[in-house]
Amino acid sequence: MIDKKPLIVDAEDGGMTLMVNSHAELKRKLGDYGLVFEPANSCLLDVVPNAANKDFVPLLGTSVRTVEPPEDSPVKREDVMKMLATTLGGRFMDLRMAMLTLAEERQRNLLATVRLIFFSLRVLCKERILQFQSLMRWADIYRRCPKCGTALKMRLSKSAAECTYCVRVYYPTFSPVAITLITDPTDEFALLVRHKGSVNGVYTCVAGFAHSGETIADCAKREIAEEIGVEAKSIRSLGLSQPWPMPDSSLMCAHHAVCNMGDEIDVCFDELESARWFSREEVAKALKRTIEDPMLRNIPRDMAQRQELVYIPPQGAIAHRLIKLWAENKFKAIK
Repeated sequence: MIDKKPLIVDAEDGGMTLMVNSHAELKRKLGDYGLVFEPANSCLLDVVPNAANKDFVPLLGTSVRTVEPPEDSPVKREDVMKMLATTLGGRFMDLRMAMLTLAEERQRNLLATVRLIFFSLRVLCKERILQFQSLMRWADIYRRCPKCGTALKMRLSKSAAECTYCVRVYYPTFSPVAITLITDPTDEFALLVRHKGSVNGVYTCVAGFAHSGETIADCAKREIAEEIGVEAKSIRSLGLSQPWPMPDSSLMCAHHAVCNMGDEIDVCFDELESARWFSREEVAKALKRTIEDPMLRNIPRDMAQRQELVYIPPQGAIAHRLIKLWAENKFKAIK
């Protein structure tokens, strides 16, 4: 990633993949622009077969930051970024957009082709972006021992850091989050919410961080009560989860809740703009629009349509998966 923007290349099937180069190739290309690929700004993501397919080599992610040219410089940063992307063989994309629009899952989405002397991989895996961003952010923040203040010795993989004075080992932290799809007792209607500041016409599930000493199910029930003022009659875990690195590393844990449609909705306007019940048909139409327009390019500009259900979150979000399962009437199959 350059300035927190992953390098994307368009695939032959019309999708997008992460561009990955050999160590020597990437080091040379970055060096031409005065950028450095080194252990301090890299982390271990996986191990993959080498070109001969007889051994494994590390798959590293590197995060490099650029500097803004002087005000009187004839060179613009945007122009340099475009040239760099071309040199590296792809284009840069906003991190959040990449996480939401790369559709494929982990190892079954790994396509490898031999390139140059070493290897070059095309990775169709948004989870690698999530892992990459989380580890690099943690390594950037966790520089000194919280107990004694001594500088920490960070592992190359960024999976742990050790204090050389008190010999404590620290590991990347994350916050558990409950994300819950709410339905009525008949399972024919779903209650979706709109967050403050979200784009027009997009509805999603209720979600919130767990408190210390609280189970994730208790968190789901509390968040429903806090955000929409409704008591959940039942809560069940769906056994689905997703890591999410922004703003800080969290683990989204999926739940299903049942609430009565007759209960009065009391929206917490500090967090939400709206909370409404929708029929399965209405949700299915929004799902279809989202799948056909994954970049949400046709978001309504008219403020009068802001509170209408036009889209659900893009396919890279776990909320999309929950809503899709329910809209397709596959929720009950999840044990």
